[in-house]
Amino acid sequence: MPTQTAFPARLSPITEWQIVLTQLLKTHYGLALNDTPFSDEQAIRTSIHAGLTLSEALNSFVDKYNLQRIDQVAFYCDPTPYISAYDIQRARRITGLAAIH
Repeated sequence: MPTQTAFPARLSPITEWQIVLTQLLKTHYGLALNDTPFSDEQAIRTSIHAGLTLSEALNSFVDKYNLQRIDQVAFYCDPTPYISAYDIQRARRITGLAAIH
């Protein structure tokens, strides 16, 4: 099980996005943050200023590059390539960010 990291009481939204995106990209797509535009703080800032949620921004990236999740097995239905609110909450718990808010 991944270890949780201690973070300061308040991180910037950009830092929080980068931490959660790092976890999501690694776990669900086998990518590093540096493999994506999200490694650039300006890309995240632009998404935030456009009013996008983290899932909207990431799922748009998934659409643009036709990414497929590496963590799903289709038993009963077709797997979705998209990140859900559950995936984000799980990533926040794994990274220790869920305890901050």
